[in-house]
Amino acid sequence: MTDVRAAINWDNVRNILVVRDDRLGDMALFLVVIQNLARRLPDKRIDLLCSPANAALIESDPAIDGCFVINNGALTEDAKSFLESHRPDVVVYYQSYANFSNLAISLRAINPHAVFCSMVKDDGEGRHFTATFVHHGTGSMYERNIGYAAWLLGIDSSSIQRPEVHVDQRVLKDVRGKLKSRFPAAQPLVHINLSGGNYKSYLRHLRRNLSAANYVRAIDGIKHRNPNINFVITAAPEDAGMGERISNDLGRDVFFYRDTSVPELVSLMKSSSIVITPETAVSHIASALNKRLVALFFAERQMLGWRPFSDQYRCVTPGFFPLVWTIDGGRVADAALELLKPVTSKRQQVLH
Repeated sequence: MTDVRAAINWDNVRNILVVRDDRLGDMALFLVVIQNLARRLPDKRIDLLCSPANAALIESDPAIDGCFVINNGALTEDAKSFLESHRPDVVVYYQSYANFSNLAISLRAINPHAVFCSMVKDDGEGRHFTATFVHHGTGSMYERNIGYAAWLLGIDSSSIQRPEVHVDQRVLKDVRGKLKSRFPAAQPLVHINLSGGNYKSYLRHLRRNLSAANYVRAIDGIKHRNPNINFVITAAPEDAGMGERISNDLGRDVFFYRDTSVPELVSLMKSSSIVITPETAVSHIASALNKRLVALFFAERQMLGWRPFSDQYRCVTPGFFPLVWTIDGGRVADAALELLKPVTSKRQQVLH
């Protein structure tokens, strides 16, 4: 990193604004920054400008005092009015998209004396920031976020605590009620998420390598060696047909939970013994829930930056046949069963 610390005089700070108008997985990773700010600075107000999905993820988080949704870098009148009455003294700004400069200028107009801290480079002329952090190195994005949190607070990285996703208890109760109606017996639950949202550039390959047949093979492989496991499947709207097919092929032990909201997705993961997914956003949320996880990565180079930060995971990468990337359902089953051993062993001890 370019500086040891941001050198912010936190004694003179009342209001902190965090801006994260981007992907859901990035928000999950950035919780380590927000939550450590809240732990170390309990007397400061922390507000968030973010995307609708990110707002849904953090709505139960006590670290956030207020939340406003922004779209395409534009402040709503409500957000503008609020920020003018609660002018941020420090803006933690992590934008690297086309709307970066416009929103920064708007926030600077609200409080020209605010200290702007960014984990990315500024506009090249230093017009928007009085403090800038530029990360270097080959660590994962989560490790870089830890470094950023330490830099902001002026503490050692070893003092940074891991983040957690807070679950909406009402949604959790409703989700568990639906699961219990489908699976009356208290058996281990495997959550398979079919979405591949962060691999849009590889979509033509994903339709082949993450096919319904491969997931069916993975489920069959797990059930062959542990028949007392139940499965719940979630999917993005474009993958709903795949979820239906898997559920129809495998019967009552597989529940396709369609049209899942972000709070429902989190509650399903909270209720599961293990999560299997090709979606890095879901992987990061599972890590923040401290869940066992099998992450399906398209290539090993993606693991360097976006690997899960929990220590309870396995990664499965594809093999390559002429013109087709294929993930081996058998390898997925092996990885899942290895992670499930402590769960099933503990259950057997309870029964005896």
